[in-house]
Amino acid sequence: MERNKVISIVNQKGGVGKTTTALNMASWLSIYAKSKVLLIDTDGQANLTACVNIDKNKIKGSTYDLLTNDNIKAEDIIYKDNSILFDMIISDERLNNIDLILNGVLARERQLSRKLESVISKYDYIIIDCSPSLNLATINALVTSDYILIPVQADYLSIRGTAKLLESINKVKEQLNPKLDVLGVFVTMYDNRKINDKNIYETIQEQFKEKAFNTFIRENVRLKESPIEKKSIYEYDKNCNGFIDYYNLMIEIWKRLGGQVNDK
Repeated sequence: MERNKVISIVNQKGGVGKTTTALNMASWLSIYAKSKVLLIDTDGQANLTACVNIDKNKIKGSTYDLLTNDNIKAEDIIYKDNSILFDMIISDERLNNIDLILNGVLARERQLSRKLESVISKYDYIIIDCSPSLNLATINALVTSDYILIPVQADYLSIRGTAKLLESINKVKEQLNPKLDVLGVFVTMYDNRKINDKNIYETIQEQFKEKAFNTFIRENVRLKESPIEKKSIYEYDKNCNGFIDYYNLMIEIWKRLGGQVNDK
């Protein structure tokens, strides 16, 4: 049986668009690819959780509970509601202490992978939003994943950070998850009026070659507004640059995943 595709969105630098990408990727797969999607928040800041229309009265647990409590199964805490496009495992601030809590736990890097075994066949895709640090929650995500998706802000320091990130990914691949592969790298917060942004985009294309996506995500106020309204950009505004850019990026991603592309 072909394995379901687990994709982690990773960058050790904060503020590069990981959460925005996770939300819109899960939404696109649900709306346009008609896929069954599980979205997992593994960041202790819980920004992704805050961007989704969650009824707090229906929450039965979080990623923290899943990673730290052997008595809790994934199916026990997956949040399902007709008001959102996908199923979800939320996060909370307790996850910021995950390294301390899992210290000394046997196979601590495989907690998430083990817990998802009982539900993975129920989903076409599992999308994981990762912390901007390489903590045990992020390592658990990498061990669980088939693919890594890397958003890179259009600045020099982001490129430097990406090189270090790839070193970490390669270590995880060598030691813990040989199937792990980079799905692609793309530029976010792009301003085509700035020469520096164009240079960064060209550098990404040269460095990552076939792994670099052609689509870049432009600076767009609607992308910042949509999470406040608990909506993806596809639900919030179909006439803005954010919609166009994320739609086009997802077409590229979908092709790399082997999907067939139809007209809008």
